[in-house]
Amino acid sequence: MVRLHSVFTALAVIIITTSIAHAQYWNPANGGLALPVTSLAINGAGDMFGAVPDVGLYRSTDLGLSWTPLPNPNGYPLDHVWCINGLGHIFAVAGWQEFRSTNNGDSWTPIRIQPLMSFDPQINGWTFTKAGRMFVSTNGSTGLYTTVDD
Repeated sequence: MVRLHSVFTALAVIIITTSIAHAQYWNPANGGLALPVTSLAINGAGDMFGAVPDVGLYRSTDLGLSWTPLPNPNGYPLDHVWCINGLGHIFAVAGWQEFRSTNNGDSWTPIRIQPLMSFDPQINGWTFTKAGRMFVSTNGSTGLYTTVDD
């Protein structure tokens, strides 16, 4: 019985994934934002954050129908939004500097992830577990790091 349930679950995942990947119709969700959004993150409330290289970060609270520019920390445009953790903190990058927002992107605090590692890699991505543990992918020799404290 458990095995049959696993088969049906796997089949449902394949059908859903296939139907999304092969969608025939895609609608623009840029709400007049005629700029190349190169990274996107969505928080638990459904707010979307899109990063435009050399311009900055934008927020949509209506599923992309409209977009509001967010402040750039220290005058540097946020080039990439990496992820949003379970507390709703947004992590983004401006050049080589990492930033965190604890208020839905209204203000930003610089953070440094790289000095915590034994070398100074280029960070390619971040993610968090539900418990809050951070994982970082890099261009380093092992490529993946995690925090030692949760």
